[in-house]
Order: sequence, then structure tokens, then C-alpha cells
Amino acid sequence: MRKSDHQIPNFTYQEDEKLDIKEIVTALLHYKKSIFVIVLIATIIAASRAYFAPSVYQSKSLMKISQELHNYGGFVNMEMYPEMSQIEDELVVFKSRIVAQKALEALNLGTRYYTTKFLRTTELYKDSPFIVTYQFIVPELYGKRFKIVPVDQDKFRLVIEAPFKDRLVKRLKGLFASQGEEKREVSYDALHSFSEKIETEWFSLSVQKISKLKKQTYAFTIVPNHAMTNFVRAGISTSKVSKSGSTIALKFTDTVPLRAQEIVNSVAKSYIDENLALKSKSAKKQLSFIDMQLKAIDKALKGSAEKLQEYKATNIVVDLSSKASMTATKLSELESRLYEINMQIDIMEGILNHIKSQSDLSNINMDYTRKSSPTIDALLEELQNAIATYATLSVNYTEKHPEIIVIKRKIISLKRSLKNALESNLRVLKNSKRRVLAVIEEQKGTMKSFPEQEQKLGQLTRNFMINEKIYSFLLEKRAETAIEKSSTISNTRIIDAAELPRSPIKPKRFLIVLAGIFIGFSLGIGQAFLRIFLDDSIKSSEDIEKLTHVPLYGVIPLLKSEKVVPYYREAIRALWINLAFLKTQSKSKLVSITSTVSGEGKTLTIFHLSRMIAKNGNNSVIVLDLDMRKASLHQHFGLDNSKIGMSSLLADKCSLEEAIQKTEIDNLDVITSGPRTSNPTGLIMSIVLESIIEKLSQKYDYILLDTPPIGLVSDA
Repeated sequence: MRKSDHQIPNFTYQEDEKLDIKEIVTALLHYKKSIFVIVLIATIIAASRAYFAPSVYQSKSLMKISQELHNYGGFVNMEMYPEMSQIEDELVVFKSRIVAQKALEALNLGTRYYTTKFLRTTELYKDSPFIVTYQFIVPELYGKRFKIVPVDQDKFRLVIEAPFKDRLVKRLKGLFASQGEEKREVSYDALHSFSEKIETEWFSLSVQKISKLKKQTYAFTIVPNHAMTNFVRAGISTSKVSKSGSTIALKFTDTVPLRAQEIVNSVAKSYIDENLALKSKSAKKQLSFIDMQLKAIDKALKGSAEKLQEYKATNIVVDLSSKASMTATKLSELESRLYEINMQIDIMEGILNHIKSQSDLSNINMDYTRKSSPTIDALLEELQNAIATYATLSVNYTEKHPEIIVIKRKIISLKRSLKNALESNLRVLKNSKRRVLAVIEEQKGTMKSFPEQEQKLGQLTRNFMINEKIYSFLLEKRAETAIEKSSTISNTRIIDAAELPRSPIKPKRFLIVLAGIFIGFSLGIGQAFLRIFLDDSIKSSEDIEKLTHVPLYGVIPLLKSEKVVPYYREAIRALWINLAFLKTQSKSKLVSITSTVSGEGKTLTIFHLSRMIAKNGNNSVIVLDLDMRKASLHQHFGLDNSKIGMSSLLADKCSLEEAIQKTEIDNLDVITSGPRTSNPTGLIMSIVLESIIEKLSQKYDYILLDTPPIGLVSDA
């Protein structure tokens, strides 16, 4: 037997055995090259992914939002509806389309510039050596790359071509699908000058150079600025800094750090401006209403003053008595009170009718109900906030979304509560109106007892005083409203403005490479175990001992270099010693050596083994070359094989003594294979071979048979 110098232990785990870690390590070391190659490939792929993946930066701003939560007269239990928190609603508003569109008004994100540096595409934000202005562009070219290839500092080539992936897909579709009417691809390649107006059927633009172009190629894409809304909304994220607090973190992630910072600050400013606009809208409506009332009261006041002055000029009227004067003063106060009650009734009825007939309550002015009825004011404010939240959520969710369902239920409940509160207040106001009217009629009856001129003068004076009081009241309200409008501030403030991020948040390049090494190592180990599992060949003496009961007499290494010669000779010596200690019934020992296929070294082994036995053991040895199909033993011994040999002896063409040839070693004889024959199997199976071996066993201590390969022919 012989064994390769690269041996793979074939380890199998059985119930009565322990898994040998040493065998596992030895087996894996055999496949170390393939493991290393797989680890190297995985590492290269991971390193390429880490290198070409764009760096993503995040800019963050901290904002304080005033959370005005009320129990609204007990109509809404906030413990039962924690999702109604205004902070949670405002987090949704930050990602709304309205805020994104307002933020884009201060930014120019639609035109983006690129260049290639060290095989990696880099975006040039506000750092491009040229700028592109366009008049129009067809929607098919939105986001499509325009390549700029500088020819010199005055001219460039403008190229538009489909990406390789799109071209490949189109070609494959052309091969496997019928050629129908296809969408026309825009392709363009022409030479232009900087500052030249380029007009085609697809676009109209110009490229202005602002600095020297250092790279070989540049590129740009065009998307209308208003169409970048989804880009802003996709990158924006909001979160509460603490669970119960009102401070939020506004973040934006982007591959360009400066753009991330600008978008965060712009979104924060747009949100505050929108908040101020909503507050100012209410004050403007109130001022408009007061101005209309002032105009009407001013006209009435002038009329009553003119009538009073005219009456006094045409009539000689004595001063009213103190009682009549007090009555007139009281009547004027009652008339003013009646005017206020009627105005409140009109407001309440207007709000009630608006609630019954309209769904949009955002234009109702709450300042008229704030002093008269805090409960109605609180309910109305909560209802407006709920409707605004519903409008915001409906942009992003369908009517079946849980948050939409909850806010709709809340709106219905608030409308019902507000309607009940308004009807209750109307009943109270109408009762007050009836009481005031009764007192006025009573005072008027008193006035009738005065002389006619005094009554007339008292009536004119009373009208003048009423109009004057109402005018003063409206002037005071207008001044308050104007002051409130000018001092309106947002209940949201920026604590920390967004800063320019210095380092990316992803990708974690070191971790990606580390993961690639780990995955490659795992795949390498896996493929090694799979190959070991699928390999059922014999690779070591231990495999033979485990899988068979065949006795093992020696292991001979492959003789492929001079370095192995000492180990080879020692292995032959060990084999001879093991054979020497075999117990046999006969005098001589018969040893047959074969192999699976030719070229495995059986003839060389029998040559060295026979010499070892004959030289060192003083034993007589004879070697029979039974490989009559491909004889080579005589070449090792330097003997003639052309005349006689085993083929002649088995065919009775010569005697045994004639067939035996001497070698240079006294105790070593050889019978070569002899001339080639057409029926070696028949000769070997004849009874002659058995008689020859019996005769030789009487004369020699060892009989060595060099047989044909057992895996190729049946002779052995």
C-alpha cells in the first residue's frame, strides 16, 4: 500500500465515538487554499460594497413645541385617548406635503451635479464648476443623467444615453418579445460651447462655467424643484426626545451633509411660519369684522349726534331732572347690554349653523367666544385642531387607517359636545335678552311720565350715548386685536439649529468588511465540510481500520522526490517486519500485491520489498510477475523478458528451472511475465499455477506475486 503525502482524515461521528477536534482541524487544513480563496473573494466583494456605497449623513435640530392640552369641560378623557396628544399630531405635520413644499421654496434641489472620483460617483452640491439653467424639459428626462465631457475650457460634449442596464433589458426584450410599438428612447450627443443656449424638442437649457473643469467627465440631472417634495418627505424623520416632554428631534438623512443641514433648517422654519400664518389668519378676520362694525356704528353715531344737536338748536329744553337723567343713563346701559347680548346670540347662532351645514371649521374666529364662554372656546379650538390633524393624516393614510378612524370619532364627539354647549348658551342668552327687554320697557314707561320735550331729548341723548359706548367698545377691541396680531409669536421655537454633520452615520465600512470576512470564512468552512461529507474515498490507514476488518501491515508514502526516499525505505522496512511476524501454517509466506489501477506503484513496491527481505533477512525470495498485460517488473531488475517467463511456464513451453532468473542479490530470484499472450486470464486460472506455487514454497521463504490491477481486470 502507499499513501499520498496530502492526507485528508475522513472523520465520522458515531454514537460510541467522540468527535476528534484534531481530525477536524487537519481536514480543514487540507482545504486551506479553497477556504482562503473564498474568504478573499468575500472580502473583496464586501470591500467593494463598502467603498462604492455612498456615505450617508444625518443633520439634527431640536425644537420645543408648546403642548396645550385641556380637558375641555370634561367632554374628552385624555387618559382614554392618549393618541390625541398634540405632540404626536405635530410630528406628522413635519412630514406633510405642505411643509415640504414651503421648505423647497427656499432651496434649489432639483438640479443635481455629479462627478467620478476614484471610480466612485460623488455629488457636487454647491461645489460644481458649472451651473445649468433650463427653460423646459420633457417629463421623460426627469432624473435622467446628462453627461458633460469637457473638450477644452470653452467647449464640451453633451451626451444623453440610456444606462447599460436599461439597454441590456431592452435588447433582451427585443430577442424574446415581439417587436411592437415601443417607447422612444431619448438619445443625444453633440458639441456645444459654455453659455450657449441648447434647444431641442426634449429640452432647452444652457451650461454656464463658473470655474475650471478639472475632471474628465461630469453629469447632472434635472427635476423640477416642486417635484422634490417626496425626496424631502422621505428623508425627514421626527421623534420625541423624552416620552412625556414636548421637545422633539427633527432629522434628515442625505448623502450630502450640507444639503441635509439646509433641509432641516428650512423645514423647521417652514413649520414655524405655517404656525404663525394660522394664528395671524384668525387675528386678520377679527380685525376685518371689527372694522365693518366700526364703520356702521360710526355712521349711526354721527346721525344721532346730528339729530341731538338739531333738536337742541330748534327747541328750548330745560335740563332733565336728576331722576330723568338717571333713567336715561340706565336705559343707555341697558341698550348697550342688549346690543352685546344680540351680538353674542348672532355669533352663537352663526357658529351653530356653520357646524350643522359645513365641515370646514378652520375659518371660525374663536376670539368672540373666549370671554363669554371659555368652555365653547376650548371645544371649538380642540375641534379645529382635530380637523387640521384629520386633514394632515388624510394626505398619507386611507379612510380605513386606525388613526383616521380615531380622529373622525373624535371630531364627531367634539361636534356633538360643541352643539350642545352652543344650544345651552343660546338658551341662557335668550333668557337674559328677555329680562333686559323687560327692564328696558319698564324704564321707557317711566320716561313717558316726563314732558314730551324732555322725553324727546332723553331719547336722542340716549341714542347718542349708546352709539358712543358701542363705538368706544369696538375701538378698544380693535386696539386689543391689533396689538395681539402684531405680537403674535409661534408656540414652537428652535432650541438647537441643525449643524453641518462631520462624519457619516452609515455605511459602517469596517463592519461591512468584517462581515464579509466572517461570511467568507463561514462559506469556506461550509464548502470544506461539504466536500469532506461527499468524499467517501479512503485517505488514511485510520479509515481502513474504522471501516473494515482487513489487517493493515504498513503505509508507504508516495515516492516523488529524493526527500521522501528515507521515509520510503523505512516504510518498506516496517512492512517487511510486519510480514515477518505473521504466523502461517506453511513454510514459506505467499504475498500478493495489487492495486486498483495501473500507475499506483505496486511493481515498485514489490521490487523494493523483495530486495529488503533478501538483503536484510537472509531469506530466500522469489518474485512472480503475473501482470502479463502490462509487464514492467523485469525493467526494475534489469532482466530479459522476451524469451521465457510466466506465460511460457504456464503454457508448458519451458520448465520451472528454465523460467527462474537470478538477480544481483544471491537470495532473490525472479520469474518475469514472459512473452505477451492473448489469454492471460486463462493461463492464470489454470491448475499449473497452483502446482508451480507449491513447488516454489518448498524452496523459498517468501513468494511475492506482482498481479494486474484489481480494478481493471479479473486476473488478480
